[in-house]
Amino acid sequence: TLAYAHNDFAMASFAKSLGQNDDYLFFLNRSTNYINVWDPKEKFFCPRWQNGTFSCPIIKTNVFDSRYVEG
Repeated sequence: TLAYAHNDFAMASFAKSLGQNDDYLFFLNRSTNYINVWDPKEKFFCPRWQNGTFSCPIIKTNVFDSRYVEG
């Protein structure tokens, strides 16, 4: 989700520079999807279950945590 949100923001910026306002707004809106994995309680990006609860790791620097998948 984070990688896609970053890419969408880049596409929005590119579309804006070309004067493509509809594409700009489309990608800008999609770029805000990072909010879906932001846990305000933990102040960290965490995996989220279908019911809306978060599954934040105890050790946030563990790069081998299997709950994260690179896009």
